[in-house]
Amino acid sequence: MAPEVEFLGGGDEVGRLGIVLKCDGTRLLFDYGMTASSPPSYPMPAAPVDMAFLTHSHLDHCGMIPWLASRYDINIISTPISREIGLLLMQDSIKVGKAEGYPEMYGDAEVKIAARRFEEIEFGDTTSVGKLQVTAHSAGHIPGATMYELHGKKTTLVTGDLHTLDTRLVMGAKPVKCDNLIMESTYSGRNHPDRLKTEYDLLKKVSEVKSRGGMVIIPAFAVGRTQEMLLLLKDSRYEYWLDGMGKAVNKIYLSFPGYLRSAKRLRQAVNRTREVRSAHARAQASRGDVIVTTSGMLDGGPVVSYVDR
Repeated sequence: MAPEVEFLGGGDEVGRLGIVLKCDGTRLLFDYGMTASSPPSYPMPAAPVDMAFLTHSHLDHCGMIPWLASRYDINIISTPISREIGLLLMQDSIKVGKAEGYPEMYGDAEVKIAARRFEEIEFGDTTSVGKLQVTAHSAGHIPGATMYELHGKKTTLVTGDLHTLDTRLVMGAKPVKCDNLIMESTYSGRNHPDRLKTEYDLLKKVSEVKSRGGMVIIPAFAVGRTQEMLLLLKDSRYEYWLDGMGKAVNKIYLSFPGYLRSAKRLRQAVNRTREVRSAHARAQASRGDVIVTTSGMLDGGPVVSYVDR
């Protein structure tokens, strides 16, 4: 029979994604995130499911997994790198929520429960849930991002964000033949400008700002974008600094080299990076060439201190 799809969030918006798929008597949940707005917004409460699947470790896809794991005795299928990054973001969301005074949706105890519920899967592996067979494929979005292929009389492919072109950080996704496709459509109907030209334009803008004595601040999401910025700056002549959670993400990424396009190049980029780990270093960074820092949306984090300067 054809799968039935229910959106708990993210159906007509970007963020707080939660998709329940019912097929052959089995209920599966794909992602359970939050929107990092002020205050955050959350998906509808999830009813019991047989298994949960995480496509990747951005907060809008993984942010409410501790709430889920603390209420239902279910496993969460994920690549190991997505698990580690996801747990880091979940802990950070607790810290941010306390600092901003938001209602607490979960705490450290719930994150620990979630950590025990993860069941790891690698690209190319297949797992069984009820009558269904589910195979994992790379989504090419960030390291560890996954598309899930459900095998039955008809094949259904479920994916969050995906990218089919190679980037400096990861190789692009390869097409998977399917009868039904459920996918993220953040940039639906939009053509992206040429990536190499965009990178060239960014470096040109950095040069323009430095030539007039300015300070270059690049706000970047800690997961994915920060590492792409470091890889872009690696071969430049600029002294570049890194502030924020991207430092912790770098360590996790380098501990899972198989998910990277080139672990060697990322390690070289990180080794060239000057990291901000004190108020003194932050003052030094302000006198440097380029600062890559969170948050990517300029709505909090270390970037605010640099903009205020």
